Amino acid sequence: FRATRGTRESGRQMASTAVVAAAKLQKRRLAVVAPRTALPCWLPLANALDHRVHARTVPKLLPCDASDVRDLCRSICSSSSSSSSAESSNLRFFRRRHLPNDGQPETVDAGEAQCNLVAHFFVARLYEGLGIQIRAHLMTGESEDTAHSHGSSFFSQCISGRYRHELWSKEFAPEQQHASPQNDSLSPHFYETKRLQGSQGTLDKRVVNASASSDMFGESVRRFGHFRLCPEQTHEHSAGDLYFMDAADIWHKVCVRSQHLGFEAIVSLVVRGVQSSFAGSHFVTVGMPLGDTVKEGAAIELGEQEAQMKEECLGILQGSMQQATETNWDEA
Repeated sequence: FRATRGTRESGRQMASTAVVAAAKLQKRRLAVVAPRTALPCWLPLANALDHRVHARTVPKLLPCDASDVRDLCRSICSSSSSSSSAESSNLRFFRRRHLPNDGQPETVDAGEAQCNLVAHFFVARLYEGLGIQIRAHLMTGESEDTAHSHGSSFFSQCISGRYRHELWSKEFAPEQQHASPQNDSLSPHFYETKRLQGSQGTLDKRVVNASASSDMFGESVRRFGHFRLCPEQTHEHSAGDLYFMDAADIWHKVCVRSQHLGFEAIVSLVVRGVQSSFAGSHFVTVGMPLGDTVKEGAAIELGEQEAQMKEECLGILQGSMQQATETNWDEA
């Protein structure tokens, strides 16, 4: 009798433990399957492109991805047109953590849009995958980039407004023209400042302040020769246009002039690679080394004092994306 009673009590405890374990497991499954917010319609397109880029021998975006990038940007704008506030899903941040075939469920965590200032851009990060990331850029004032190249290739899809996109090139002087120290100050020259790290540190919740921004750059190195604008490759980047920028020795500037302001907001969607495929990216300045003002403004976090500005910028992005659904997207 004692043995039977003990067996029954042991059975009840085992059954109770099994029920609790099953409930915990079910709760854990629901946490993965049921996200807190509805996923936007563009997310499968982003995941598919992310998977292809990450699977490449060199995980970078290529010119052949142009059609997929355009469809992705169009879908982001279409998703935005069905929403009415900056809290809508397409202006939130999504992170893809696992590939479908790595033995773990593919999870995308939604949170607030990751926002900061990068140079003269307001940047809202919408997606971070294993191969690509998606950003929305907003420019609100007259400005001009410092010429620079990139460590990761990217596409820029203009959503509204326009700006001048300049391409620049180097022409190095023969060694004998600057062999004498007396000629150094008279000979044409420019400065190269290497980019040591990117501006997306906020995704890892690191504070990007003035000193940290300065650490993003190496020492400026003087080179003799000319740094010239390429007029034949410079163009107006306008609503509906898409361009590709490779990770290579290609230097460009984004310039907003007075004639670009006062009409539509200047908004673009940028799809860029996560991993750097070109270690030689750097800034180029003429006349003097890269200044501290540029370095300290390279990446600025938005705190509580900038909360209103952040909401206003997100609202502008939202409205521009909604209007972009009516744009005649250039298929060239």
